[in-house]
This record gives sequence, C-alpha cells and structure tokens, in this order.
Amino acid sequence: DATKFLRGDQTWATPAGGGTAREDCVAQWNVSSTKTNIGASFVDIYTQTNSDGKSVQIDTNGKTEVKLYVLWNKIGSGTQTVQVLEVGTANVLISLTVVSGRNVSALTAIPAGLANAVKNYKLQAKSTTAADDPIFEGARIYLK
Repeated sequence: DATKFLRGDQTWATPAGGGTAREDCVAQWNVSSTKTNIGASFVDIYTQTNSDGKSVQIDTNGKTEVKLYVLWNKIGSGTQTVQVLEVGTANVLISLTVVSGRNVSALTAIPAGLANAVKNYKLQAKSTTAADDPIFEGARIYLK
C-alpha cells in the first residue's frame, strides 16, 4: 500500500493528513549574465546561440500558484523587471520588478492558458532605462 510507511518499530503506519501544501522548486538557473544596455523591451537573459534561452520544462498539472525568486544586481537608474515567458509565445507565467539582492514574488495564480500543462519557459528582463547594465545572478520558480 503506497499510502503507508514503515515505522522504526517495523510496523506499518498511515501518515497523518492535513497541513498546508508545500511549494515545490520546479526550475532553477544559476549562471550569472550581465545585460549591458539591457533595453526597454524584454530580452532573453541567456542569449547564447542555439541555447533556447536556457529554457526549462515546467509541469503545472495539479498546481494553482507560482512564485518567482530572483537574485539580481541592479546597475542603473531604471525600473528593472524579470519575467518567465513560455518559449515561442507571448504568454507570461509570472513577472517581478527587481532591485539589488533577493527578490521574491508573492504566490500568484497560474494564468489560465498555462495551467495544467507542460510547457517550456525562459527568463527575460528589461529596464525603463535602456542603458542600464544589471547582472542576473540566479532564479528559481516554485509551484504550489
């Protein structure tokens, strides 16, 4: 029975139910990227040839909320934003205005067109001041 576990006294037990559903880390990027003259329109954070923006596949089946965690070095005076974009579309899973350091969004409802699906996503960023030179340090996506 997959719903039981073996206790230390070698008897089988059923775990107690209830509690709050946890947030699962479903994607992570850890390679720094400097965005010289980032621009005022969204651009891929990772731009290497044939890298597909270092996209990751995310399965939102059974999940209802998403959270974005970004490590960022804000260089410049503009308002800087990071978004998670479905590859090949204009569909945004989540976006976040970022400052230097750790940036964590609130849990947000997964957009209807992206819920209960398996899709590829990449990171993009922009600034309201096109000449800004921020440094992306890392990001994680959590689903609940």
